[in-house]
Amino acid sequence: MRWLLVTPYLPHPAIGHGGGTAVWQVCRALNRVHELEVLAFERAGEAAHRSALASLGVGLHTLPFLSDRERGGARLRLVLDRAGCAVRAAWRGRPLMVEKYDRAAMHAALRARIAAFGPDVVQIEYSFLAPYARTARQTRGGGGPAPRVLLNTHELASLPRLRRAQAAGSAFERRRWQAEACRWQRFETDYVQWADAVLCVTEQDRRRLAEATGSRRLHTVPLGVEVSSLPVCDPAPEPPPRLLFVGSFRHPPNLEAARRLIDEILPRVWRSHPQTRLDLVGAPVPPILAEAAARDSRIQAPGFVDDLGPWFDRAWLFVAPLFEGGGIKIKILEAMGRGAPVVTTAIGAEGIDESGQACILSPDVDGFAAAVTALLDQAPSRQDLGRRARTWIEERYDWTRIVEELTRVALREGPGG
Repeated sequence: MRWLLVTPYLPHPAIGHGGGTAVWQVCRALNRVHELEVLAFERAGEAAHRSALASLGVGLHTLPFLSDRERGGARLRLVLDRAGCAVRAAWRGRPLMVEKYDRAAMHAALRARIAAFGPDVVQIEYSFLAPYARTARQTRGGGGPAPRVLLNTHELASLPRLRRAQAAGSAFERRRWQAEACRWQRFETDYVQWADAVLCVTEQDRRRLAEATGSRRLHTVPLGVEVSSLPVCDPAPEPPPRLLFVGSFRHPPNLEAARRLIDEILPRVWRSHPQTRLDLVGAPVPPILAEAAARDSRIQAPGFVDDLGPWFDRAWLFVAPLFEGGGIKIKILEAMGRGAPVVTTAIGAEGIDESGQACILSPDVDGFAAAVTALLDQAPSRQDLGRRARTWIEERYDWTRIVEELTRVALREGPGG
């Protein structure tokens, strides 16, 4: 089939955040089975990355998008643009993220690509791009029928905001996050009507959205990982013990996880294992990470790295104390897919291994530190956990299986749902 994928990020291997990595990998997987074109927003400095999709033979069409990479006069345009977005979002009662990406030029480009390419399927990535699903359903390709439209939500955006409201330390913060969650809930009620099929990456997201909307267009289709491309990490790394966390530190849940590791978990681990190292890999490197690394040589924050292999090979454990956020965490999929023993939380394992059959789940900081400490003393347990993790991901989350499910959903769900 002809498949047009619409994404807010230019897909390439060095994108540096989980959702973007998932989009890059699904492009690779879809292109093996279908004739693929990609329509994407492109940020300043990304032109060199266009060749990644071109090397796969994927047709790529981009529109410029102002981002925090802008400098000089473009920086002023960014400030004015975002101020206008904030005003429109408040006036329309929509989430700011939706307003930022709802661009007339992209709607026009989408209609043009549907007319020229004549796709059988249009797949919209991320719920904040949902307005383009409505445009796609209203556009016919080359005089033929309108394409089948899939909206891949990536997460039920109201859920992490409700979680932040529950965890807020002040009444002001609680009301702020509750209001943001309500805006998303209203938007979610709208967008389930705009696509022929709405894809939820976890069963919990699907159930919550079904209860809120009564929609029958909802499907649970997880994000995945290219298991065959992931080398199995060293099952017996050399001392000293090393803990590894990977993530984009622009994402608040990742930054909070890093803070908990530095301030709360690692000091508990050091009581019995004082030589333990912590590697916090990802960009950008915020002050809290840079300052911690400057204070204590046992902590490293190298920023973005081209190859995670060496970091996994010397890690005794992959640790992800994620107590907020939503959706499937690509970092957990990749770590388990590499055969790393993983210690995380129920939120970290959401949609992946919620019963803790192939990773260790901990409900709080004390339990997290205790689980890490116990595993540092048990090499056979770490090795067994890593083997089970690799098998778990191979059998459930390889992109080949997920593209097969996407194709079945696309064939089953025609226009009008």
